[in-house]
Amino acid sequence: MTTTYEFGQLLLIDKAPTLAQRENVIRNNLTDWRFEAGYMRVHKVAVTSAGEFYACVSYPFRSNTIQTYVAGTIQCRRKEDGYWLNFDCFLATASVPFTLTGCPREIFDAGNAMGMMTKVNEDWYQACLQTQLIRDKEQALKKGAVFKLQAGAPSRVLGGERATFAVVLSKSKALYISPGSRSTIQGGIDDLMEHYDPVDASTIPEFLEQSSYTEVGELLFDLSGTAPALKGRLAKGVKAKLLAKVRKERDRALVASYEAANLVNPFTTGAWLS
Repeated sequence: MTTTYEFGQLLLIDKAPTLAQRENVIRNNLTDWRFEAGYMRVHKVAVTSAGEFYACVSYPFRSNTIQTYVAGTIQCRRKEDGYWLNFDCFLATASVPFTLTGCPREIFDAGNAMGMMTKVNEDWYQACLQTQLIRDKEQALKKGAVFKLQAGAPSRVLGGERATFAVVLSKSKALYISPGSRSTIQGGIDDLMEHYDPVDASTIPEFLEQSSYTEVGELLFDLSGTAPALKGRLAKGVKAKLLAKVRKERDRALVASYEAANLVNPFTTGAWLS
């Protein structure tokens, strides 16, 4: 039983087909792929570029339905009054070309949500997960983004303590932070990409004051436990002024609300006696 499939279609359009148009062609034609005991059923398609796509599919096998994935390439050329699209498809139950490991998370999420029996080549699946992690890190490489050292990963040692956190300074530099020794050092992002994971920015509150926390490299840590705990970051410059203004306005509104409530409080006016 072959795990590859090829099909083509002519689109009578004036401009090169969009990603959405390519997706429609894939969705409509993959269902003609006969495999095992029946035809493919297409659950989700993602065209990640003009020349590459991935799909979540399933097919009947004996008395069961097997869920898996398809990876494929797209070729497009001008032909007569339209554009000819050609698709080479590879079923992920077997080996897939190493150039097709960019399956997006949404396709895997669709497969996991189905709750079916799955059959997927483990090497391909792990390669795709690694590609996703790299993509996530690349997208997170924005100035000010915070990264945390992976468990068990090697790191720089500053003042006898490991640099367990880092802050992105630019596309090529990061500030590595050792909370325990209160030390920092600038370096390239290679270590960041390989051994650190991005920290969700929504989980890092900004403070106007250091309070009881320890500031190291703009980040605030609680060093009272067995391991440094990231608690937030210290706002500076324009952002600090904006936060101060917001807090002042909030406090003013709370005072005004309290005073307004007191004016109608029957226990302070004697109205409760009537």
